[in-house]
Amino acid sequence: MSEGWVTRRHPVALGHRARRAPVRALRNTVVSRPELFGPADRVLKSMGSLRKKNPQD
Repeated sequence: MSEGWVTRRHPVALGHRARRAPVRALRNTVVSRPELFGPADRVLKSMGSLRKKNPQD
């Protein structure tokens, strides 16, 4: 008997894995896949610019 998740290739499944995966493993996955790295890079850059414009003390 074993326990785990069986998922199809779907964004929801990827999100579930991302939530459960250790940070280092997730970072390595994103960096190694250009189709994930580009969007992740843009999101982080836009969040950084928003935080820079609206600093909260």
